[in-house]
Amino acid sequence: MHSLARAVEALQQVADSAEDLVLLIDSALNVCYANRRVSRFLGFGSHEIIGRPIGEVFSKYGRVSDHQRLLTLFQSGAAFSLEERVALPGRELWLETHFTPIHNGTGGVRAVLGVGRDITERKQREELISRSRREWLRAIDTMPYLLAVVDDRYRFERVNKPMADRLGVTVQGAVGLTCHTLLHGAAHPPSFCPLAQRASNSGGQAAEVCEGHLGGDFQVSISPLKDPKGKVIGCLFVGREIKGVEEAAAAKKRRQEAMKVLMKSAEYMVFVQNREGKFIFFTAIPPETACPGEILGKTPYDTFDAETASRMMERVRKVQRNGRDLSQTRDLTWEGETFRIHETVSPIRDANGRVNAVVTVSKRIGTGMGMGEEPGPAANGSQSLTARESEVLELIASGLTSRQIGVRLGISTKTVETHRSKIMRKLDLHKTSALVKHAVEKGLL
Repeated sequence: MHSLARAVEALQQVADSAEDLVLLIDSALNVCYANRRVSRFLGFGSHEIIGRPIGEVFSKYGRVSDHQRLLTLFQSGAAFSLEERVALPGRELWLETHFTPIHNGTGGVRAVLGVGRDITERKQREELISRSRREWLRAIDTMPYLLAVVDDRYRFERVNKPMADRLGVTVQGAVGLTCHTLLHGAAHPPSFCPLAQRASNSGGQAAEVCEGHLGGDFQVSISPLKDPKGKVIGCLFVGREIKGVEEAAAAKKRRQEAMKVLMKSAEYMVFVQNREGKFIFFTAIPPETACPGEILGKTPYDTFDAETASRMMERVRKVQRNGRDLSQTRDLTWEGETFRIHETVSPIRDANGRVNAVVTVSKRIGTGMGMGEEPGPAANGSQSLTARESEVLELIASGLTSRQIGVRLGISTKTVETHRSKIMRKLDLHKTSALVKHAVEKGLL
C-alpha cells in the first residue's frame, strides 16, 4: 500500500491541472485519487469522493463506472474504453473514458487509472456527418434517375430506390449483388462494361442502351470512380428511361410556364412539402390563379431548374433539421426573369413533435430588374443598383446594422458589407448619412 500511496502522490502532482478527468481506483473498486476536474464535473468536494466505491460516486452516470468490467480488468490486466452519454443539470455531454491497469512488481494489477475526456464536439460532428449522409440518401431516392455505385468486383455498393424498384429488390438487398447478373442477366461482365475496359479507358461513357432486365430503353452514363492514386475502383451508373422523355420534358415545360404565370399574377402562394420535398398541397391567392394539379406529388426538380430547385430543397432540409421558421426576402431569377419574393418556411409536426412536412408562404413584393422595367428610384445614381442593393439601401436608411440586415435577408454580415461598398461606389457616396439622405430623397423611407 505504501507504493500505491507514492503513486497517488506522483499522479497528483501532474494531474490536478489536467483538463481530463483523472481517477485512481484500488482493487476494492474504491476511488483513491480524483483530480480537481472530477470534483468540478461531479459537483462534489474531494473528501466526498476519496475512499468511496466508484459505483456510488458515479451512480448517476451509467456505464462510466462499469463494475463488472473493472473487476475483469483487475483479473486479466486488459485495458478497456467506454463512450457514454452523460446527463448533467441543464445539459448533456459525451464522455470517453479509458481504464488502464497499473501493475505491481509481480505482474498483478495493483490499481486502475481512469482518464475521461469530454468528446461532445466530436460526437456532434459525427452526428452532423451522419445526418447529412442520411439526407443525401433520401434526396437521391426522390430523383427520377436510376443510380448505382458499383465496386471493382462488379458488386453493387449502393443503389437508389428507383433502381431497386426496377431490379425487383430492396435497396439493402441489392448491396453485394453483381451488376452484370441483375442488369444484363449474364454470368460475366459484357465486353462493353467500363470496368472491364478500365485498363484501356479511364474516361466516362454515355450511350443509349436496351436493358431488358430494367424493362426499357435508357440513356445511360457511366463514370469511373478512382482512388487518390488514380486507380479505378468502381463506377457510377446513371440511367434515365428514353420512353416518355419528350413527354416528360413537355410536361415540365408546361409546369414551368404555369409557375411563371403564377409568380407574375399571384400575390401569395402557399405550398406544403413532405420530407422528400414533394408538393402535397399548393394554392395561390387570388384563387383564379390556381396552380395546375399536376405539380402535386412532384419535387422542385420537376418544375424548376436544378439551381433553383436545389436552393428550395436546402431550405426544406434546414427547417426539417432545426425545427424553426426560416424567413427571408430574395430575388429569384428564373428563365431570364427576376422576381422579388418574401418567403416564410415553417415546420409542420406530427403528434409526437417530429417534423414531417414544411409549409411555405411566399409573397410577391415586386419584380427585379430583368423583367423589362425601368430602374426604380434608388437606381438613379451614376450606375443602376440591383434589386438586392436597393433592398439593402432601404434597410440601411431604416437604421439597421449590417448584422441586423443580414439576419433580415438571410445573408452574412460580410455580404451586407459588400453590398454597402458597391452601393457607395455606384452612387458616389461615402458616408452612411449620405446614403440615408439619398434614400429619403428617392422616397425609399
